[in-house]
Amino acid sequence: MHSIDYSKFSLDELLDVKSNIDKALYSERYKALLSEISKREKQAQALSFDMSENKAITPTQLEQVNGHQFNYFEGEYRCTFKRVMVVNAIGLFFGGIVSLMSKEPSSASSLDFGLFALFECMTFACLVTTLYTGKSLSNSGIVNIKRHYIYVTISQIMWSYLFFLGLIIGLKQFA
Repeated sequence: MHSIDYSKFSLDELLDVKSNIDKALYSERYKALLSEISKREKQAQALSFDMSENKAITPTQLEQVNGHQFNYFEGEYRCTFKRVMVVNAIGLFFGGIVSLMSKEPSSASSLDFGLFALFECMTFACLVTTLYTGKSLSNSGIVNIKRHYIYVTISQIMWSYLFFLGLIIGLKQFA
């Protein structure tokens, strides 16, 4: 019998498994499940507000529990302002370099402007979505920044690069 890694499950999934598991047939899995739920409860207690002293958790306490500092909001990992600025600075730098090296076409039509506007709206929407939620698409589905830090970072930089590349080329062409 192979063991299940319950650390990859959300708390809702763990509680669902607990209510549906056959405790007699899968006693080892049930023990591992209870252990993971207990571990999550201890983490929640470490992060919870101390109601008697009215003290909120500090960023260092959050960092100690998760290993990284994340802003947690309704199950999604939002990016900090510093991260948003760094990702956009990298995208602007590389997008600016490539767009300044590009040749300008001789004429542009209203269709070209419409395609430019559509491209900019799509890349901006993808950039804002991935920065706001801390999630991105991959070949294995939607991934979040906590489990796939490098992949989401590269995705965010790519969207920023495409946005600023198109923006600067468009400004050169249509301004």
